[in-house]
Amino acid sequence: MVEYLLVHQKDREHWECEAKRPPGEQSYFTSSYVALRALKKFGTAEQKERIDARIETVRGWLLKTLPEDTEDRVFRLRALHLIGADEHDIRCAADDLLM
Repeated sequence: MVEYLLVHQKDREHWECEAKRPPGEQSYFTSSYVALRALKKFGTAEQKERIDARIETVRGWLLKTLPEDTEDRVFRLRALHLIGADEHDIRCAADDLLM
C-alpha cells in the first residue's frame, strides 16, 4: 500500500479523493492526511527517501492552500502536526480552526 501511495497521484501536490461523495470522500486535506499517516506508519527504510520527498511536496501544499470548511481545517491541522511542521504554522492552523 505504501508503494501505491508513493506512485498514485505522484504528479499532484496532494492526494485527491477518487470520488466526491460527502461527507466521507470530499476533502483533499482528509485524503492527504490519511495517506501521509500510512506513509509514516508503514513505510520501509528503503522507501524513506521517497516518502520524505513526498512529505515535502505535500507540506508546501498544506501551507499554501486555504481550507474551505471545518473538515478541511481539522485535517490540515492534523496533517501539519503529523509531518512536523513548525510551531508557528501549526498554531496558525489551530487558530483558523477555532475561528
